[in-house]
Parts: sequence; C-alpha cells; structure tokens
Amino acid sequence: MKRSLFILAAALGVSACSEGGGTGQIERLESGVIYRNEGPEISTVDPHQADGTWAEPINGDMFVGLLRRGPDGIPGPALATDWTVSEDALTWTFSMRDAVWSDGRAITADDVVFSLRRAVDPATAAAYVEVYGPIENARAILSGQADPDTLGVTALDARTVEIRLSEPMAFLPELLADSRGAVLPQHVIEAHGDAWVQPANIVVNGAYTLVERILDRQTVLRRNPLYYDNANVCFDEVFYFPISAPETAARQARAGELDIAAAVPANIVALIETEMPGHINHATPPATFYFQANTERAPFDDVRVREALAISIDREFAFTEVVTSGMRVANSLVPEGLAAPYEAARVTWADEPLEARRERAVALLREAGFGPDNPLRFEYSYPSGGVANRVVPVFQNDWNSLADWVQVEIFGAEAAVHYQNLGAGEFEAALGGWSATVRDVSYMLDVIREGSVGNFPRWVNEDANGLLAQADRERDPAVRADLLRQAEQIALDDFAIAPFYHPERAWMVHPRIEGWVGGAVEYMPTTHLCLSDGEG
Repeated sequence: MKRSLFILAAALGVSACSEGGGTGQIERLESGVIYRNEGPEISTVDPHQADGTWAEPINGDMFVGLLRRGPDGIPGPALATDWTVSEDALTWTFSMRDAVWSDGRAITADDVVFSLRRAVDPATAAAYVEVYGPIENARAILSGQADPDTLGVTALDARTVEIRLSEPMAFLPELLADSRGAVLPQHVIEAHGDAWVQPANIVVNGAYTLVERILDRQTVLRRNPLYYDNANVCFDEVFYFPISAPETAARQARAGELDIAAAVPANIVALIETEMPGHINHATPPATFYFQANTERAPFDDVRVREALAISIDREFAFTEVVTSGMRVANSLVPEGLAAPYEAARVTWADEPLEARRERAVALLREAGFGPDNPLRFEYSYPSGGVANRVVPVFQNDWNSLADWVQVEIFGAEAAVHYQNLGAGEFEAALGGWSATVRDVSYMLDVIREGSVGNFPRWVNEDANGLLAQADRERDPAVRADLLRQAEQIALDDFAIAPFYHPERAWMVHPRIEGWVGGAVEYMPTTHLCLSDGEG
C-alpha cells in the first residue's frame, strides 16, 4: 500500500514536497530500501554490452573489476589489493584478494583473463572498447585479425594477473575501474550463454545481486552477503526505475516516490532549491561541446577561416541568456576539474571584447580571400533536439551578421545520424562534443590525436602528436600533465576545435542520503551511499 500511495502522490503532483515525501519515504529509507532513477531503461545488465552512462550505477552495484572508483571517482583497490608497473610502463601486475562470487565459488585470475578477452572479442559487441587498444594485440583482435586468446593478459597464478601493453597506457586504472573492466563469471556465462543475466542465473561479485528485472518498469537488486566489502554496505535493497522524461523523474522525487532522480531540468532547479532546500545536488561531468570544422575540406583547411568563425560567436549570450542554466562557457577542451591539480590550457581570445573579435574575424576572412565577389558559404551541422535547437540559430545569426557575403545554413539531424556523418567526414562545420568516459586528460585529448575515432575535424599536427606520444610514456604525473597541456594549447591556437561550453547537471538526492559527492562524478553506485542520522 505504501508504494501505491507514493505513485498516487507523484501522479497528483502533491505539493507537500518540502518534507521530501514525508514520513513514509523516511521509513522506507530507514528500513534499508532506496528508490533510484538514473535515466531511461538500460539495454542490458551485462556490463560489457550495456550502453549509456546511466547504466554505470547498476553495473557498479553488481560487478567490480580489479579496481573500482571511489566516491570521488578515483580508481582504487577492488578485486586487486595492489599492483606494480614495470620501468617501461608496459607490464602491469595485479595481486588479487581472496574473494568469492555470489554462489560461493572463488574468484580467480582466470576470471579476469576471461573477462578482458570477452570485452575485446568482436562477438561480444561491447561498447566503446576501442580504448583497450594499447593492450598487446587488442587492436588486431578488435579488427577481427587475431583471436581473443592472444590478448596480452595472463594469469600468472590463481591470484596474480599480468597485463602487457604495446604502448604505455596511463589511464589503465580508469579503464579497469569502469564497466568495461568488470570481472564476469566465466562458469555462468559458459553455462547459460546470453541468458546468464536473467535473475535466476546471474552470479555477481559486487555489493548487490539481481532479483527482478521488468523492462520499462523496474530493476530490483538485493544485498550480496558474500561481497568482500559487505560490512560497509548500507542499503539492503535498491529499486531502479527507468524514466525517460527528466521532468517526470523530478516530479516523482518531489513527491517522495524517488530518493534519487537524474538530470533535473534546468528550468525547475531554482524552484526545487526554494521548495526543498538540500535536495538539489550539482554534477559537472568532464565533457565539452565545441565548434569544429572539417580540415580536409576547403576553406576550413585555412586556420584563418577557422579562427574567424570561432571567435565571432557570442558565447556568453548563447550560454547564459538564451540557455540560462545547465552550462558554463568553456575556455579549454579539457575541463578544469579533469586537469586539476595541474594547469589547464586556455584559449587566448577568451577575454577579448566581442566587437574586437568580430572586427578581427572579418579581417581574417578578407585575408583568406572572401568578400562581396567571393562569398563564404557553408553548412553548419548539429544534433537536433534540446539545447542545440536553441543555440545553433544564435551561431547562424552571429556568422551571417559579420558581413553580407557570409552566408551560413544550418542543418539538424538526429544525434546518431549526426555523429555518423562526422565519423564519415560528411560535414563542413559542426557542433561537436566529447566526454571523458575514461576520466583522464589523454582520453579527452583524443579529439586532437591523429587517427583517433574522436578526431572528427581530421586535424593533424606533428608537434601535438609528438607531445601526446611523450605523455603516453611519461611516468611523472606533473611532467605528463604539462606535456598534455602543451598539446592542447597547440590545438586551441590552431583552432582544431574552439570550445563552447561545459555541461552542468542537477540531481535530486534526498538530504538524508550521504556519500553523494557530485562534482565530476555523475553516476554514483549505491555501494558508496548511506543514510545519515537526523530528520528528513
């Protein structure tokens, strides 16, 4: 009956929200049950195949790898207690703890080898595993030219794993700490095939196991008493409710139907902060959206054209007045929080007055040969929907108002089509975006690395490539950070990309829930959450 009352309250939009859903919600939380929404339905609970960052909390609740992210997002020990790295940074050796699967079977180094081979096997169709490339033979396996058994991962004994790299990979701990590095039960997958993820079959090594999954309705997890860190788990049951519309999730959280709600719409954040103090938490994911142009096509192979178009945008107007919240004007590709504690690169024109920039933009275009007798005409592409629909017309107006001979058309396409076109080089200039799903500066800089999947502008610079290669080999964090900063500065100065904004997101989290750090960590597994003492 209690749950029915919560649903009714949400449907009616009950305004007793300042109390966070009332005593019923508090009683449920105090009984060890938490209700969460992280976004829409996930495709699967198989960590290797789940797509979308909103799958991360469920993945993290049920499975860990050799490492796992702490509440602050930094990788730390999980199945591995410690590890060493060779002098040339090409061999990593992990020592594993004595741990068991939820069925009581010992977790061994062979499970790790199986899992990493499965992740890169093209038959698995795992998401975003191209980042495994530096592991020995991974690229050949991913392209179907080698067998997964040739991956550079070996069980030296039952509790020791060796990972061999073909080139240094400073972000390997990040990779091993997210869903792509999850260690999965070989004995269960081989016994049940694709059905291994069914509640009746699944076996986990994380804090919670799957007890119910009803598509588009709920996924229910229950505490795994055999989890190696079970003594530090606070909640006994977790209900994940998939909700595609953030407005609906926020409404239910305001009524006490949800304890955590993802991606609160920017236009109601201030209202909720007034009505329900302490319920809004802010996250700043390590992501950047930017102007990019196809440098393999004229006239965008001319840096003067790229510069003129980048500096003539009124970013402050677009991202603080047209869209009043949910983003910060960006002056670098790498978000400051990701670069910290080291210095971030910065565009040199950030503090130049807009009118002066626009005068310089016109002069640059004239130098490049454009004018009344040779108009600059191009198409600007963007993923239709949301923020882009509101700000891209601002860009168009900014460019077209430079001079009568600047004529820009805009073209919106569904996001999947947009990025497919970018990957194929079928664009002139476009809105781009990149998120550090592997939380490392070098991963963010893949958009300027020659040959990288994310380098849609097809920008090539030997000096930048050399610095990135040096950074890959560098062991000293401060020296490595400086090499990466120098490479990024070259790209910014050459207008390989021109940063627009860093997104900000708001979450509703009941104030009695402790452990939600926010900042650059958006998706927090329940493992890190507890219930505080005090009133709701």
